[in-house]
Amino acid sequence: MQGKRGNTVAIVLVIVLVLGAILFFVSKPFQTRVKQATRQATEWTPENIQKDPVGYLSWALAECGKTEEKLQASRLALKTNRNNAERSLSTHQADQTAYTKLLDEAKSLYRQAGASASWPAELRGVKMEEAVLKAKIVEAHDKLSGLGELIATYQQSRQIIDRKLVEVEAKLTEVTKLESKLSTDLEIAKVRKTVEGIGTISDQLNAIVDTSEALVSATKDGISLEELVKPSGERRVETEFEKIMAQ
Repeated sequence: MQGKRGNTVAIVLVIVLVLGAILFFVSKPFQTRVKQATRQATEWTPENIQKDPVGYLSWALAECGKTEEKLQASRLALKTNRNNAERSLSTHQADQTAYTKLLDEAKSLYRQAGASASWPAELRGVKMEEAVLKAKIVEAHDKLSGLGELIATYQQSRQIIDRKLVEVEAKLTEVTKLESKLSTDLEIAKVRKTVEGIGTISDQLNAIVDTSEALVSATKDGISLEELVKPSGERRVETEFEKIMAQ
């Protein structure tokens, strides 16, 4: 008998749930009431803040702490990227100087050897026939073109990182200021048990958290030095050689 009652209750519950689901999808007023009830039960609405100001301020302070941690992690990542960009930029600039000097030597040697028909010519201790020296001149020029793109990329990336760092620092200042206010308001609320002084903290907190999340996301997704680097394409030696020697 008891088992039958249990089965009956279970069936009734299933029917209620099914009807509730049907009502939710077909009845706009019912949807609205459900959403309002859910929001009231799960979010810090003005009514909920009024009922529990200490609880709200404690939660808001914790949210600020989480946001601050994310921003500090982004700041560290940006500074690490900037240091990497600086080191790479310095290395590529040194390579650029070395290849520029090598290209100038190779071009000068080619002209001299061509004028005197003295092949093979010797470039830095290595003897080369005319076709080989031509290829080396084009290769050095290609290398310089690639280095130029890399240097421009790292310089641009450094500027982007610097701008992001300024944004992160500004947002950290906002969070710190809000944390200070929240701590003060929490102490007051514990004594008075009222929402006096809280004002528009809810909107301010939401704005700071939302913009911070967007900033942190952009920092993660928008600073990839490798993706910005474009490799140089293949070129025909003879065509490029004529352009290089005319420079």
